[in-house]
Amino acid sequence: MYENSVRLAACVVLLCFVLPTAVYTTDGRLVRHVEDLSQEFNSLKIEYLNMLRKIEKLDVTLATQDEALQDTWFKMGRLEEKVDRQTSELQETKATIKEQKARIDYLEEVENTRRLMHYGNGGGFTRSKPMRLHRPEKRTNVMREVVKKQNTGNVAFSATRTSPLLGDSSEAQNITFDLAFVNEGDDFDLDTGIFTCEVEGTYYFSFTMRSYDAKHIGVILMKGNEGVVSMATDADDRSVMQTQSVMLTLSVGDLIYLRLTPSEDFAIYGNSFNYITFNSFLVFA
Repeated sequence: MYENSVRLAACVVLLCFVLPTAVYTTDGRLVRHVEDLSQEFNSLKIEYLNMLRKIEKLDVTLATQDEALQDTWFKMGRLEEKVDRQTSELQETKATIKEQKARIDYLEEVENTRRLMHYGNGGGFTRSKPMRLHRPEKRTNVMREVVKKQNTGNVAFSATRTSPLLGDSSEAQNITFDLAFVNEGDDFDLDTGIFTCEVEGTYYFSFTMRSYDAKHIGVILMKGNEGVVSMATDADDRSVMQTQSVMLTLSVGDLIYLRLTPSEDFAIYGNSFNYITFNSFLVFA
C-alpha cells in the first residue's frame, strides 16, 4: 500500500508540473508515455478507492465486534453475580438444615429416653424403639427386658476410656468406654456408656476426668434426660484432673450416663494410663 501511494504521488507531480510543458512537444514518444502514465494513475486511483472502501468495512466490522464483546463481558459479570448469590444461599440453606437436623436428633433422643422411662401394667418394662446412640458404628440394643428382682447379688461397675473425646458444637455426646475393671450384674454397657438399673436401691456414683490441653471440661451425670451433678474446669495449658460423686436412689429401668457439653471448646483426655473413669456400686437395696 505504501509503494502504491508513492507511485500515485509521483504521477500527480508529473501531471501537474511536467506534462503542461511537455505535452506541446513534437516528440510522439513523450505523448505515449504521458498516456501510459495517465492510465496507470487511473488504475491506482481505482485501487486506492477500493482500499478505502475495504477500510471502511473493516472499521464497521471492528465496531460491531467490539460492541458484541462488551455485551458478552456484561453478561458474564451478571452471571458471576448470580452464581455468587446462589452459592451464598446454598451455604445458608446447608447451615439451616444442619441446625434443624441437630434439633431433630435431640428431640428423638428425648422421646426415646421418655419411652425408656415408661412402664406398662404390673411394673413390666415397655419395649420401644432403641435409644439413638452417638456411635452408630457400634449401635447396640440397650432395650433389655428388665425383671424386677430382689437384692440377690452385688451390683457394681468400674470402667475407663483410653482415648480423648472432643466436643461437638452440633450435639451433646454420651461418654462411652472401652474397658471394664468390674461389671457385676452386667448392668453397664461400655458401647453406650449407659448404666441400666435392674435392682431398686441407693447407689453411689463417681467419675474422674482429665482436661484436654487448652480445652474446658464440661461433663454432666445424667439420670434419664435430667442432669444431676456436673463437673467444670476452665481451659488451661496444664493438665487438670477432677472427680465428682453423688448418691442416688434408683428405680428399675432408670438410666445413668455421662454427657460431654456440646461445644468445640470442651474436651476430655484419655490414654492407656486410664485417666477417665466411671464407677458405681449398690449401697443398699
